[in-house]
Order: sequence, then structure tokens, then C-alpha cells
Amino acid sequence: MVEKEGFLKATFDFKRLLEIIRFVGIIDYLKFYLGLIIIFTGIIIINFVISELIINIILTFFKLHFIFGIISHVLLFGIFFLLMFFPFFIIFESRSISMIYNMRN
Repeated sequence: MVEKEGFLKATFDFKRLLEIIRFVGIIDYLKFYLGLIIIFTGIIIINFVISELIINIILTFFKLHFIFGIISHVLLFGIFFLLMFFPFFIIFESRSISMIYNMRN
């Protein structure tokens, strides 16, 4: 679609899309996504460990209640993940996908 200067008709050019899929290969594409899933799982585990350490330090320092601990776990994990890891993963994923499709040139 970018090559065709933004025409919507270019997005439905299935002959061109099938040509790109044949060039990249289904097996390579599936291996790529399996690798992304492994990387993303590792990022989530690292994020969970870091947020758990921070929360445990805060809870033991202030001796807060159990309910506050559960709420703070969820909030800190979500905020930490959304602000620290997710943007970098999206950038990594987008660059990787563009490199797969640019290999055909």
C-alpha cells in the first residue's frame, strides 16, 4: 500500500500478498513468531520478578495489610509492564517484521 501511494485498492491485491508469503516462507514466519512468544514470555517473567521485589520491599517496610498487597501487586505489575517493557517490545516486534519483509528486496 505504501508503494501505491496509499490507495486502498492495493491492500486487497491478493496476488501480490501471496507472492510475499511465498517469498518469506511459512516455516520461517512461524519460527519468527515462536521466537517472539518466547521473548515476550521472558519479558513478562522478568517484569513479574522485579515488581514482586519492589512490592515485597514496600510491604515489609511499611507493614501494610494483605488486601493492599494484592491491589498494589496488580497495579505495579501493570504500570511497570505498560511503561517499561511493552513499548520496547512493540518497537522490537515492528522492526523485526519489517526486516523479514525487506529481505526480499
